[in-house]
Amino acid sequence: MLFYLKKITLFCWLCIIGYAANGQGNKSRIAGIKAADSLYKLKLFKQSSNLYFVCFKQNALSKTNSNLFNAAKACANAHYADSAYNFLFTIVKQHGSDFFDQIIDDPDFKKLHPAKRWELLLSMIYKQQSNVNTNKIVGDEFIALRKNRLVLEAIKSLMIKEYGSNSKKVRRFKDSVNIIDSINCYKWKSIINTYGWLGLGAIGEEGVESEIYLYQNANITFRKRNFPVIAEAFKSGDIDACDYAVIADRISLYDTGQQIYGTQVRQPKSSSTDLFPVENKDSLNIRRQLIGLKPIP
Repeated sequence: MLFYLKKITLFCWLCIIGYAANGQGNKSRIAGIKAADSLYKLKLFKQSSNLYFVCFKQNALSKTNSNLFNAAKACANAHYADSAYNFLFTIVKQHGSDFFDQIIDDPDFKKLHPAKRWELLLSMIYKQQSNVNTNKIVGDEFIALRKNRLVLEAIKSLMIKEYGSNSKKVRRFKDSVNIIDSINCYKWKSIINTYGWLGLGAIGEEGVESEIYLYQNANITFRKRNFPVIAEAFKSGDIDACDYAVIADRISLYDTGQQIYGTQVRQPKSSSTDLFPVENKDSLNIRRQLIGLKPIP
């Protein structure tokens, strides 16, 4: 009975294979993946593997970590070891940490264990797991330092309102904040020297915002000295264009009295907004366009 059920099911899924192979839309993609999953459950591993191949070739959006993991299981059972490894290594390269424990423990992959490639795969997984834990610790530290610094800024604002910006109390408080900024600079530099610039993939949006905030609150000498770190992070896509332009403009204004990208504005008594002086203003929007910023009307 099971034999005939497999035959009937296989015929149905072969029809879907044709639909998946010829279709370009989301429905055909989903139908093909579901069919491959069902063939795996029926232990038709070669047919399941071949359908995964078709789906992945047809639509790159199908290559989610979940689908790659299931395809690797099918391939391992079909004795397609090269394909199984290819899918597993892709998961690791895509930082699919949610699947790392399953890859290590899943019995479907026992057939792959004797190969040297398995040892390499495990070493990559263990390294990423270690990095994930380290990145979380570092990201949390950046966030905590920023939150503490924001509290000090709020206290300073209240003190200025109560005592005036030139009062002894406010001046003393500012001096203590400057000391804390120096300590934060040392911590920031120590982390960057150890791990390099940590982007969104490592410490998340709040972590990167805190990383930039701490840099921006450093003294100008520190910011100028470490600007190459910022420039390199921007080139590699770990800092967005707006943050990069703001950092570059503030340093340029200090050095030359002119900004490069037009991010620094002053607001006079009128309601209009006026830019601080801009270097070669006629080519301002060209420079903005080159780094991915919208033109200024």
